[in-house]
Amino acid sequence: MAIAESEAREQIQRVLESELFRASELQRRLLRYLAEKSLSGEADQLKEYTIGVEGLGKPESYDPRHDSSVRLQASKLRQKILEYYLTQGQADAIHIDFPRGRFKLLFTTRDRPDSEISAGQLILRWRRLAIVFGAALGMAVCLCVYWGNSLVRLRHTTGPSVALWQPALEEFWAPFLNTSRPTVVCVGAPMFVKFSPHSLFLRDPGFNTWEEAVNSG
Repeated sequence: MAIAESEAREQIQRVLESELFRASELQRRLLRYLAEKSLSGEADQLKEYTIGVEGLGKPESYDPRHDSSVRLQASKLRQKILEYYLTQGQADAIHIDFPRGRFKLLFTTRDRPDSEISAGQLILRWRRLAIVFGAALGMAVCLCVYWGNSLVRLRHTTGPSVALWQPALEEFWAPFLNTSRPTVVCVGAPMFVKFSPHSLFLRDPGFNTWEEAVNSG
């Protein structure tokens, strides 16, 4: 369904006034510039140099071969748009797409199935679940330490006749219990990326932030 230019401009203004973009003047400037070029039909001819000079205020001596700031800012803008629709813009009727490898914004209506709309939200839910799982694991380790201390006290109280205390337990807990240093429990919550609609989860140790994942190709 075709989007009227007035509706597209209203959506751009809604995004620009959101809390996510309010504190980033450079991203606001780039979004406004690319929106104007996209709505006027000039975006397909845009080059990095033109965007740098006209859109970001670079000097005429700007050389994209030695300065990748246009690509960097475009990547950040792409991520911010995605984040906007995962948070504040979930109920917006018009969706702004910023495909990789292009400098053109696409405007579409959000009449997709609920399962597709919530795909991004599932990623956030998985992150929350990972945090909860990590906290639960940390509590479990702390309980193990507590129980180990209890076993040591029991062993010292009742002597070696206690059947629960085995040599293997002695060997395992000795480094933790026979020291004055505090025990530090570290729980990792690595980032996984979900690819829909096949529900494929990928863990790449090469990146641990969403921006690194977006830029990884």
